[in-house]
Amino acid sequence: MCYSDHTRAMLTNSDIIYYLVYGTCLIFSFRARGVNIPGLVYLRLILSLGLVNEMVVESLQYLHKEENPSNYIYIPIEYLLLVLFYSQNTHKKRFRKALYLSIPLYMIVTVLFIVYRYHFKGYPSAIYNVSCLLNTIWLVRLFLDIEVVDHLPVFKLPLFWLYTALLIFYSGLFFFNGAYGFFVDHDSKIAESLRGYIALGLNYILYSVLTYAFICSRAMKKY
Repeated sequence: MCYSDHTRAMLTNSDIIYYLVYGTCLIFSFRARGVNIPGLVYLRLILSLGLVNEMVVESLQYLHKEENPSNYIYIPIEYLLLVLFYSQNTHKKRFRKALYLSIPLYMIVTVLFIVYRYHFKGYPSAIYNVSCLLNTIWLVRLFLDIEVVDHLPVFKLPLFWLYTALLIFYSGLFFFNGAYGFFVDHDSKIAESLRGYIALGLNYILYSVLTYAFICSRAMKKY
C-alpha cells in the first residue's frame, strides 16, 4: 500500500508516527496465524515491499530527484499480490478465473499509461485508480464468501477485518483520486493538504485495522 504523504526532504513527527503504525502492522503480520488467514504470505509481501517502496521514495526526495519511478513498479506488484491473496479466499471457480484474468489486463493498462501518459514521471494516480476500482469490486464480492463459524460473531473473524480495512482504503482512495487530480492542476497547495490529511488518514485506518485482524487470527482457534 502506498499513497502516504512524504512531500518533504526530511522526516517529520508525522512521518515518524506513520512509520511506527506501519511497522507495528508489519510485525503483527508475521505473528499472525496463517491457518486462519489463507494467503497471508501475500499480505506480508505487500507490507514488506510497500515499506521498501516508501524508503526509496523518501531517499529520492532527500536527493531532490524524481520520487515516483518506484511507484510504477510497486503498484502493479501490489495488485498482483492482492489478487493472489483473494484467490486463496474463494471457492468460486468463475470468480477465481475473473481474478486471474484481471492480472494481464491490468498490466497492459499499466504499460499503456506509462508509455502514452506518464513516462515514469509524476504520481501514477490513474494507474492506482484502476487498481483501487478493481480491488473495491473484488472485495465486495469476497464479503459474500466469508465462511461463518459456529458460535463466533463475524466481527471476530480476521478475514472480515482484513476485507474491511482494504475496502475502506481502496474505495476511499478511488473517490479521493478524482478530487486530488483536479486540485493538482488548479491549486497544488490544496492538493497537498488533501493528500496529507485524507490519504494519510486512510493509511492510518488501513494499518490499524489490519493490525487488529492479525491479532484476531492469533486469538482464535483454527476454523
